[in-house]
Amino acid sequence: LLFVPALTSFALFDSHSFVMTLVAFLAFCFAASSGYILNDLVDKSADQAHPLKALRPLASGTITVEMAVMVCGLLLAVALLIATAVGIEFFGLLIAYLFLTTTYSLALKRLFLADVVILATLYVMRVVAGAVAIDIPVSYWLIAFAMPLFVSLAVIKRCAEVVYIQQIGRATLPGRAYCSRHLPLLWITGIGSAVIAVVIFGLFISYAKTVEQYASPNLLFLVAALFTAWLSSLWFAAYRGRMGPDPVVYVLKKRETLCYVTLMLGLTLVAQLIAI
Repeated sequence: LLFVPALTSFALFDSHSFVMTLVAFLAFCFAASSGYILNDLVDKSADQAHPLKALRPLASGTITVEMAVMVCGLLLAVALLIATAVGIEFFGLLIAYLFLTTTYSLALKRLFLADVVILATLYVMRVVAGAVAIDIPVSYWLIAFAMPLFVSLAVIKRCAEVVYIQQIGRATLPGRAYCSRHLPLLWITGIGSAVIAVVIFGLFISYAKTVEQYASPNLLFLVAALFTAWLSSLWFAAYRGRMGPDPVVYVLKKRETLCYVTLMLGLTLVAQLIAI
């Protein structure tokens, strides 16, 4: 996500922009890792009541709380140290990200639908951080596209989790504000957000400045088609109960994900650089 602004601003092959984005990427890797450890610390009791999350290192007792706290603090210190090398504005944004993710872990993740908005905001902040790292203005088109997209992906995670607990004969999701009766609303919210993201992408392609900047702007319609097909396949898998409790694992195991991402990235670069 941090590399997206460099890609969309035609700066991906600029050596300075690439290096600064890479450094920012490392800072967020360490920061996000510390946040995930904190989340597992807070979720330990709920995870122990979950059929699969009970196998996590903290919930199962493989790793002690003291060890987790120590590693969390170490990762956080490294993240902040790397962030100072990028710049003061990026450092401030990373602090804001850490504050929001900590607040999410401690309280906001238990709020109905508000949790998915916070998750989406955290993803958007990573995109904004990529723009700040290479000192370019944040594209309003990019933010308008990213927010509904990430809301959709956050909701699909909740849908997959609720469908999974239904399959194993449970009614509520441990540690979250969701149960099986919420599924209809989640379907509408998630699929509706995906449709909004696709529409905004289409409007961006038709925007006069986009037509001027891209060597072959019409290729972006193929990117939009692939993007729509990929999102549709994810939602279909979630609806059919094929996704399991963790959409990230499902996506990473599917070869079609790599195909979709490779084709979309390749077509975007060709659209930028080659007139067809």
